[in-house]
Amino acid sequence: MESIIERLAASGFSRLRIGIGRPPGRMDPADYVLEDFSAAEAPTVEEVLGRGVECLHCLLTRGLEEAMTLCNTASAA
Repeated sequence: MESIIERLAASGFSRLRIGIGRPPGRMDPADYVLEDFSAAEAPTVEEVLGRGVECLHCLLTRGLEEAMTLCNTASAA
């Protein structure tokens, strides 16, 4: 991921980032993000992915500034 970002940074690009929260205990973040989601996490995953789709749609239809305004505000969780 880092090398892709480095190569694209020169031309400028937009990206959608989804936070992972904190890994439990001293767990390695790389291991944490590669774990399967639990059944209890399924509703949260659906909600986050739905918000991601909304943000991507906003970026494509209304532009970066409006997408950043809409998508960088905390969702009511």
